[in-house]
Amino acid sequence: MTAAKIAIIGSGPSGCYTAQFLNKALPEAEICVMDRLPVPFGLVRYGVAPDHVGTKNVTKQFERLFAQDNVHFIGHVDVGVDISLAQLQAMFDVVVFASGLSQDRALNIEGESLQGVIGSGVLTRWSNDHPDTPEFIDIGERVLIIGNGNVAMDVARLLSKNAADFEGSEMRPETVAHIQKAAVKHIDIVSRSEMDAAKYDAVMVKELLKTEGVRLVLGHNAQGEHEKSMLLTQLAEQSHDQQGTDIVFHYGLTPQYLQGDAHLQAAVFTNAQGEEIVFSADTLISAIGFEASCKHPLQLRDLHTDDTDLNCGFLQHNVYCVGWARRGPVGTIPENRKDAKLVADVIVAALQTQDIGNKGGLKDLLSNLHQPHTDFDDWLRLNQFEISQAVTGRHRLKIKSTEQVLQWLNIAKQSV
Repeated sequence: MTAAKIAIIGSGPSGCYTAQFLNKALPEAEICVMDRLPVPFGLVRYGVAPDHVGTKNVTKQFERLFAQDNVHFIGHVDVGVDISLAQLQAMFDVVVFASGLSQDRALNIEGESLQGVIGSGVLTRWSNDHPDTPEFIDIGERVLIIGNGNVAMDVARLLSKNAADFEGSEMRPETVAHIQKAAVKHIDIVSRSEMDAAKYDAVMVKELLKTEGVRLVLGHNAQGEHEKSMLLTQLAEQSHDQQGTDIVFHYGLTPQYLQGDAHLQAAVFTNAQGEEIVFSADTLISAIGFEASCKHPLQLRDLHTDDTDLNCGFLQHNVYCVGWARRGPVGTIPENRKDAKLVADVIVAALQTQDIGNKGGLKDLLSNLHQPHTDFDDWLRLNQFEISQAVTGRHRLKIKSTEQVLQWLNIAKQSV
């Protein structure tokens, strides 16, 4: 069989794991992993909390993948803008969308456009120096987080930490200083669900107490018999005498509307009895999930046909999706690995029943790009540079903007 040419759109965990499994099953295949940004690793680089450096180390195994001659990283290529899906289909035997979901899901309540209301994805990407985020984010002394999963715990931890607690992280000192200046004293975490249905992992809520001065408090409807509920009750008792930042957990409350003139002042919820509960807040951070950007010209829902089967990641003939693009914004990095294995197996089985043509693959892709692109060697140079620029107590210092990355790479190439 002629070696298959495979294009994977998205270089986050799902895309890289899919490339790993396909490469193992089809060692002769040419695999091109593409990304809109000039650097690889997506969610790991920009979505994992910057103080979870251990989680980010998964990129080391992905770097070994890209070191192989038949696996390529092509960055700064926005499929649907710089090159069309139809063009990719003409160049590759298989196209896989591993593009994730980048837009915070809306609360869809009155007042959501007030200043001081932001999404958890925006905050996390900002703390990770994502190029699409502003220089600084307005954070007040009293914060309200809507959501009760691991992302909500990440947000609460980042906003309640002391400056010294960011030693060894990837968060730049200016960002830490901005958070410290806000001097967050009170964080309300509010969930629609009951306490026993909490979605966070136990280790995530335990981590909150690693910061000196953090006190966990049980708020509205904070009663339950589940293991996680009992743990939270125990941790609240354990931290009762701490002074600094209160993190208060509330359950069974539904957001109704937000109050304020230009800037957020309060959020109004109702309980199961229909009674209104009002929280004062300077900042509201929604951590209720993610969805596809509605502004991008290429929407996966437009690719659905009568034969589409998302259970196995099949969109249409030789076009697949994996990870959050397949099943929505749920699951950790290890769960995305399982998802990648499932879809990779489907692709391998499908290819075994087809006649593979002599498509151009990488060669045709590069000849059809009319803007600067990056490759894996570029990433290795940039990675080494960012690590070398780290100030004391930091793992790296990222170059934030896409323009600066491209400019630095161009200068680095010219100096070789």
